[in-house]
Amino acid sequence: LMQKIRYLDKLIDELAKGKAMEKILRE
Repeated sequence: LMQKIRYLDKLIDELAKGKAMEKILRE
């Protein structure tokens, strides 16, 4: 269970980074 939560946390972090990069590139 803990491993799954860690994986999801990592995935969310990657998505957040991706969205941040999109915003920077768009401007």
